[in-house]
Amino acid sequence: SLIFALLLLVGSAVACKGNKKSEPYVVPERVNSDSTIYTSGLYEYYLYEDNTAVIFAYKGEELNVNVPNEIDGYKVVEIAPAAFQYNRVIQTVTLGEDLEVIGEGAFQDCEALEYVNLPNGISMIDSFTFDGCINLKEITLPSGVTYIGREAFADCRACERIVIPASVYKIGY
Repeated sequence: SLIFALLLLVGSAVACKGNKKSEPYVVPERVNSDSTIYTSGLYEYYLYEDNTAVIFAYKGEELNVNVPNEIDGYKVVEIAPAAFQYNRVIQTVTLGEDLEVIGEGAFQDCEALEYVNLPNGISMIDSFTFDGCINLKEITLPSGVTYIGREAFADCRACERIVIPASVYKIGY
């Protein structure tokens, strides 16, 4: 566990060293269109004014979850904070290709989660995103990721490897 933490820190420093081209991640200036929460199948979502969708909550019990690229015709660009939090049955998650942001604690304490397939368009992994995913074995962050929030992978006890791309501009606070 201590060795893993040291490898993560060293790997992070190596991945970021000399990376002068990357810019810090800036959350897109999107505004919630109103306070309406919509339901489509196992998902609850809301819309931004640009007619893109944010998955607000997942109400399913599937072992393997495929987060869609679109929901009711709206492009899914974000998973809201805590959207999947405390789900005890999900083992694998494949995220839609248009996804840009995974919110704070989105998969926190999903204890059965072993594998996550992140799309190339993702640019931000917020704080505590995978905190407490005690069975997450390995994760490879795509080259578009520029920001990893604090404790994004805390208490991932089974994790043997996290691949952090050179595009990461900042880790933590």
